[in-house]
Parts: sequence; C-alpha cells; structure tokens
Amino acid sequence: MYICVRYFSKQPYSKTKFLIIKKTLLHLLFAASFAANLSAQIVNIPDANFKKELIKNTAINTNGDGEIQVSEAVAYSGSIAVVGKKIKDLTGIEEFIKITVLHCYSNQLTNLDVSKNIGLIEFYCHYNNLTSLNLKNGGKSKLPNLNATNNPLLKCIQVADLSDIGNSWTKDLCTTV
Repeated sequence: MYICVRYFSKQPYSKTKFLIIKKTLLHLLFAASFAANLSAQIVNIPDANFKKELIKNTAINTNGDGEIQVSEAVAYSGSIAVVGKKIKDLTGIEEFIKITVLHCYSNQLTNLDVSKNIGLIEFYCHYNNLTSLNLKNGGKSKLPNLNATNNPLLKCIQVADLSDIGNSWTKDLCTTV
C-alpha cells in the first residue's frame, strides 16, 4: 500500500520525510483496524440450542445483536440455566469467567470443561452423557456445590487439587475424583 502525499514547499521534498509520513499513516491504520477487531470479538458457540438460550438472555446479550461478544461474556456475573434444551456442546462457556451458577443438566453433553469458570459456586450437570468433566481451575476457587450424578460413562472428575472439592458434591459411585 502506497500513499501519495503532495508536499508544497520551496524546499525540495526529501525521501526521509515521505517515509516518516508513510510509516505514521500505516501505524494509524493498523491501530484503528486492531481496535475495531478487539471491540467485536465474538464468542464461538457452535451449538445452536446453547447459543439461542444465551442470546435471548438480555442480561448477557446486552446489545441485542444476535451474537455474544467476548466483552459481554466476561462482564456477565450471574447464573446460566440451560436445562433440558437438547444441548450437545457448551463450547463458549469458558468465556463466562465470572458466572456463579451453571445449571446444564438434562441435556446431551458428553464433554464439559469449566476450568476457566473460576467464579462458580454451584454447578449442576446431572442427567447428561458425560464421559469427561474438567474442573481444574488452578486452585483459583473452590466449587462448593456440584451435582454430576446420572452420568454413567463419567469415570473421573478432573480437579487441580483435592482441596477444591466442596462439601456438597454428589456424583455416581463409579466416578472418582
């Protein structure tokens, strides 16, 4: 990309001044496009049923544009309840780092990673088809309330430390921590 700048002066135009102007304009264009991309980063939510539930929540989808921006997800600190909605994939939940309650039971989930949801204090994921459940949050918070029952293929719940286990955890007898 070349920018033509006309320089009107009695002194001859130097190549150095042209390069400085060109470099400055390119930096400004790059900064403007980078800022525009930051403000419009959209959370990847591949499951249509999950996305539909998030979009219709006006406390989450604050601008009402039919998408969930990363900024909206990060700012949200309430609860998410997507119970019995035939959801197969909760990809995108990792952006909601401040949620305190997540109810996603009675769906069709097989893998679930809530390791980045460090604000969780109540998490109900029972009656799914879970084979993998990751709660490793690096010791950033303890999850006091968990219900992971009726996931017969779930053999192990991943935690960073045994001290992360809360007093009100319920799981199937065949599931270890």
